[in-house]
Order: sequence, then C-alpha cells, then structure tokens
Amino acid sequence: MAKDKTKKVSQSEKDLQEITVWRDRIERGKKLRAKKVKEAKKYISYYKSNQWSQDSPWKEKPVVNLIFASIKSQLPFLYFQNPKWYVTPKSGHEEEKQKIIDNAKTAELYLNYYANENMRITLKRQTRLAILDAFFIFGCLKTGYVADMVINENYGKPKILGYEDANEDKPIFDVDNEGRVKTDEQEIIKLNEKFASRRVSPASLIFDTECPNYFDDGRYIIEEISLPLQDIKSDKKYKNTSDLEPSYMVKRGLSLSDQDMGKSDYNELQEDLKRTTIYEIWDIEHDKLKVIAEGHDKWLRNDETPEGIERHPYTFLAFNDVPDEIYPLPDIRVLKSPQDEYNKSRAMEIIHAKRYGRKFGYIEAMIDQDQLTLAESGEDGTFFKVKELPLSNVIEPLPDAPLDQAVYVGTQNSKSDFDRLAVTNEADRGVIERRKTAYEASKVYGSSDLRKEDRRALIEDFMAETGEKLLQSMQANLSSQAAVPIAGKRRAISWATINRDNLEGQFNVKVEIGSMSAKLPESERQEFVMFMQSLSQFPPDMIQKKLNLDSLLEAVPSMFPALEDINLLNSPEQQKQIEAQQAQMKQLQMMLEVAKIRGGKLHLSPEESRETPPTRKGARR
Repeated sequence: MAKDKTKKVSQSEKDLQEITVWRDRIERGKKLRAKKVKEAKKYISYYKSNQWSQDSPWKEKPVVNLIFASIKSQLPFLYFQNPKWYVTPKSGHEEEKQKIIDNAKTAELYLNYYANENMRITLKRQTRLAILDAFFIFGCLKTGYVADMVINENYGKPKILGYEDANEDKPIFDVDNEGRVKTDEQEIIKLNEKFASRRVSPASLIFDTECPNYFDDGRYIIEEISLPLQDIKSDKKYKNTSDLEPSYMVKRGLSLSDQDMGKSDYNELQEDLKRTTIYEIWDIEHDKLKVIAEGHDKWLRNDETPEGIERHPYTFLAFNDVPDEIYPLPDIRVLKSPQDEYNKSRAMEIIHAKRYGRKFGYIEAMIDQDQLTLAESGEDGTFFKVKELPLSNVIEPLPDAPLDQAVYVGTQNSKSDFDRLAVTNEADRGVIERRKTAYEASKVYGSSDLRKEDRRALIEDFMAETGEKLLQSMQANLSSQAAVPIAGKRRAISWATINRDNLEGQFNVKVEIGSMSAKLPESERQEFVMFMQSLSQFPPDMIQKKLNLDSLLEAVPSMFPALEDINLLNSPEQQKQIEAQQAQMKQLQMMLEVAKIRGGKLHLSPEESRETPPTRKGARR
C-alpha cells in the first residue's frame, strides 16, 4: 500500500511540474500577444471611424474613412459565396484503386452538400469575419465536430430498438443471432451532431514564442476560453473538476478590453456569472490535447489528439508575412499614416471655411450708433446713414488670410498615397478620376488584378485547408447514414446514401478557382451568348458528336429568367412525335426523288396517302 501511495504522489508531482512548464509558456505567449492585440484594437478603432485621439488639440475632427472603404471594396471580391470543393485521392493500395476513386467522388458530394445545406450562411459569416480579422492581425477558423453528450438512462439494461405503440408500453429489444437480448453498453448518447467551422478571435490564441514564422509550425497552439463553471463540471470529457474555482473572466476579443469581474465587486450577482478560464493546449510535438484551468493544479484533460483532427483543428490566414516573426504585418499599419494626414488636411480646410464669419472695423465719428446697429442687423436692402462717402472711409472689412495652396495639394497627395498603398484603382472604387489611354488603363488594371488574384489565391488555399479538416472530421465522426440529393437530368432528384465506409481514404481537397467570386447574372448571360456564337465556328458534325445539345438548351431558361415560366422546351413525348414526323417526311422525300429519277409515278399505300400533305390545286406531283 505504501508503494502504491508513493507512485501516486510521484505522478501528481510530475503532472504539477508539467503544468508549471505550460503555465510559463502561456505567460510568455500572452506577453507577445498583448502587444499585437493592442495594436489590432487601434486598427479596429480606425475601421470604426474612431481616428482622433481624445487629447487632440484640433477643434475640428473630421473623419473620411478611407480604410473602411478599402476593406469593403475588397471583401466581396475575396469571398462572395461559399466555395466548391474538389476531392481527389491522395494515396491507396492498387487493389483498392476503384474504391478510393468512388469514395473521393462521394466525399466531394457530401462535403459540398453539407456546406451548402447544413452550414449555409453560418460558414459564410464566420469566414468573412476571419478574413476581416486578417486585415487587422490574422484570421482563424476552427473546424471540428460538436454534439450534445447525454447520459444514457438505459445503460446496462436490455437494449431497446423502439416501441410497438405510441404510448411506449411495448418495447422492441435488440437480440443477437441466438435470440438473446443484448445489453445497452453505450453510456453516453450523442444528440444534435454537427460539423462546424467557426471563427476564433485572434485575442484568444497563444503561440509558441520560439516558432520561426508560421503559427502551425510551432510546437503547440493554445486557445484561451472562458466557460461557465457549471458547464465545465457537467461535461464528461473534463476530469478533476470537483475543486475547480471560478475566475470571473467574462469575455475576451479584439474589440473589447479584458473584463475581469472581481468576486468582491459582484457578490450580489447570480451564479451564471461564475466563469472559469481554461487553456486548450494542442500539443503538436507530442500529438496530444491537454486542458488546464486558471489557478488549478490538475489536468482537466490529458488525452491523445481526438480522431479526425490532424495535429490541430485551426486554419490560419495571413496576408503579409514578415521574415522570422510569428505575427504577420497588418494592412492597416501601412494605411494608418496617410489616413491621418488626409484627416488633418480636411480639418484645416474646414477650419479655414469657418472663418467666413467676416469682421469689420469702423471710425466712430463717421457713423451714429443707431445707424451702426441698423447696418449690423438689418435685412437685405437696408439703408443707413454715414457722415462721409465713400463707404470705405467709414467701414472696412477685416481681410481674411487665404489658405495656403500646399494644404490642398497635401490633401490630394495623402489620398494618392493611400490608394497606392491600398493597391486600389478607379474601377475598384467605382469612380473615374481622370481619363487614360487604352494602353495605360490596361496596364494599371492588369497590375491591380494580378495583386488581387494573388490575395484571392490565399483565401482559396485557406478554404481548401478548412475543407480538408472538415472532411477528416466527417470521416472520423459521421455516426449515422445520411441521404444526399443529387440533381440529375432535367433537374430530376436522385438520392445517395453516405456513411463512414464510403468516405474512407486519404484525399486532397482543393477549391474550384473562382467559385467564391460573385456570379453576376449580366456577366454570365453575356458569356453564355458569346459561347453560343462561338459554336458557329465549329463543323456541325463535330458539334453533334461532342456536344450535349439537350443540356445546352436546358440552360437557356436559367440564363434568361424571363423565359423560365414559359414552356420553351418540348416534353419528351412531344420530341418523340416530332422526330417521328421528321423521319417520315425524310423518307417521303427520298421516295419522291427515286420516283422522279425513274420518271414514273409514286404509288402510296392507303395509310401513307392519308398522311401525305395535300398539294395545291393545279400543282404537279
């Protein structure tokens, strides 16, 4: 017994030493994070038009928010709608080649279906938030599987498959091949299962300070999470929670200050304010998931990395890498200076414009007080008496100093500097500032498009990695069969059954180029018309052999919405009747040609005579 107790204490001390090491890593990571988050909060203030400091000596504080306009002009181009993923086999045994190919097709079908039908607008919102984060610091999506874990009240009892009646009086038990009733061995039941990709605030993440450049190249990634104390204690995946104490940390984010609610200040509040800060440690070096709590000396979790997660569940987006630095360079850091200059120039113009309230000087002996009051407050056309003319000898306006032209030039220069740094052109802003030659315009727009495409390629890689993590989670956690509709010919719907077996395999996930960009009906319609016109350049025999004309004609109503409610295409029965009539007319024409060559008359059967079109009176056959 003494030997066992010594072992237990030794293990406890070992855990405490390891927890102490992780606390030191967390503190070092927090110090680095604090500086970057403080900077990001300043940039978000600029995005929200809070661009003047409170102690600024300027009387006028105008804000022409060029930063907001720049970001809003880029977002629709970078991510307009959810992507379409392509899934291809990565590796596999030769004898299972066909199965892996089929599974890749099934995985692609289910991945796109789930994103469009189950995640829908949630995926778009979360992704656009992550992209917006990348302008200020970096973007992050966390992908995984979530479900409500409920204790099975039937655990250890005969397993029930269902009931014979609605009153649940007669249960149907599960039996084996020998007719014996099986025991329900599932202690926890999973409800409301779903796969999700959620934006994680950069203010919640802590990284390895010894990492050279990229976040996921470090030894670990830590997420700081504040949860209600009761939720942690009731969650079965956490252990050692009996002596866990609340820390009263409510919320953390880029737009908020860390709100630490002291217990002494909030004694009168309810139990729902009892929160505990936990640190979810993804130990990439040892392939483990560890969880510790603030001020707690025991592991809440110390497990192997969950199945379906490769290394960690995060996907990161950074626009501007900096050599040998973990955190990237935000766009707003280089845009802040010209934005400040532009605001100050506009402030000077406004202050000068307000000086229009003109001031006058007068000679007291040359005008009486009542006449002076009349001149000062009278309406237009007022007459007043002076003792001498011309009027310049009596009253003279105080000359106003003109605003230096350098201020106006500086305003234009600040705007030009901002546009140059933001890599925008007139087309992006929706204005035409000056005329350009066709060659000059093509070079300007071509260079801008190249830079925008480079940034969109980063977004596509970001979403491809997210799709791959989503598929890995599906492969590991899909617990029940799912039926997926497949659109067939003439929009007919067939169904495919999805389970873990037909998702099995190692796959590459890529994003279809341009699938996230805007689909403008006018542009699509114009491209369709140009395609139809280009078909006239090909030989008819090649078109009939290579092209699916039925599908092409079916696409016409979708390109022209005004035709969707019109029965533009014949039904299959009508098409068969027309084909039969055309074949009959062709056969009749051939018979007429043969009869003409022979110089004789054409004799038709009674049935063919009735179906032959009548000729005009007096016309020759």
